[in-house]
Amino acid sequence: RLSVILALMLTFWYTKYLKPVTWLKNVVCATLIAFSPFTSGTAALYRTNNKNLESLGTVMGIPTLWRLVAILFVGFVGREMTMDCNDVQDDAAVGVQTVPVL
Repeated sequence: RLSVILALMLTFWYTKYLKPVTWLKNVVCATLIAFSPFTSGTAALYRTNNKNLESLGTVMGIPTLWRLVAILFVGFVGREMTMDCNDVQDDAAVGVQTVPVL
C-alpha cells in the first residue's frame, strides 16, 4: 500500500510542480513507470508468503526485483529523452525547457 500511495503522491507532485523542471521530469516519469513491477512484485511476495509480515522484510533484499526495477528505470529515462527529442519543435514553440531544447 505504501508504494501505491507514494506513486500517487509523486504523480500529483509531477503534474503540479515538477513537470517544468528539465531533468527531474524525465527521472520522475521513469521512476513511476519502473515502480510498477516493484509494487506488483512485493504484493505477489506478500501473497505467496501467506501474509507473513516477518518474511516480507526480506523483499528489500531480493536482487532480482531491484535489478528489474533498475533496468526498467534506465530504459525509461532513455525513452523519455527520445520522446523529448521527437517534440523539440513543439516544446520550443510553447517554451517548455527539455534537454534537447536547451
